[in-house]
Amino acid sequence: MDFPVPPLDYFQQLPEDWTLNNRYVEIVQAQDVRWEDKLLKLLAEIDESDRPYSQFAVMFRTNNEVFRAYAKIKQLNLPPCVRIRIQGSSANFNRLREVHEFLLWIKPNMGHPLPEDFLQRFRGEFWNTHVKPAWDTFTLHTLETLLIDFFHRERQQTSSYSDLAMFINEFAWRDDGQLNKIYQLHREEIANYHQADVAHTEIILTTIHRVKGLEYDAVLIPPSYYNLAVRPSGNMTFQDMLYEERRVWYVAMTRAKSD
Repeated sequence: MDFPVPPLDYFQQLPEDWTLNNRYVEIVQAQDVRWEDKLLKLLAEIDESDRPYSQFAVMFRTNNEVFRAYAKIKQLNLPPCVRIRIQGSSANFNRLREVHEFLLWIKPNMGHPLPEDFLQRFRGEFWNTHVKPAWDTFTLHTLETLLIDFFHRERQQTSSYSDLAMFINEFAWRDDGQLNKIYQLHREEIANYHQADVAHTEIILTTIHRVKGLEYDAVLIPPSYYNLAVRPSGNMTFQDMLYEERRVWYVAMTRAKSD
């Protein structure tokens, strides 16, 4: 049961020669700083490309903590360019009101060839006649980037409306951050076309048990002790449980591509 964890360099105060381009693990005393304040600090940082982080995760032990954190974050004065998402809790993308209405819009044409000017039709006919003022602009922009990506990489001369619907539904069931990657890839095109600022940072609230295999630009792990084992359970000794806990936290910390 022993899990050999590679050493992680960490510090409690930033060294004098440290720059924002350094990769680091920072450990702070919980009583010295609130994780919400650290979150705001991360939002102000830039990556090696001199851009704000496009995606970072705040990780907890339990779903209850995730939802409490969401309530706290909603009370912060976040920039309008920031979007918050709870991993695995929200409705599938194709069930969101905006996307569902779009799929209903193209439903009568299922099986018919997809015209080359369909993106223009979406930006014109659909946007002008179906989009309501109260609809979520970020969801609409994310849908639009999916359409752009389909036309750039997937569309062929024989592609139909059904192929486009299958493409959207394929991403609707994924919860691995791929939608955000496509959004970031085409975000500037969206901003240029609509002549408006668009969201460029996504905060993902999740649990440390759901992040294996995923990567984020930065990771924030607040103190979290809910359901932490304090005595042996079943066939596992207390030492075995500590090793498992150590392994899970190491996986969580190494999900960061930068910080």
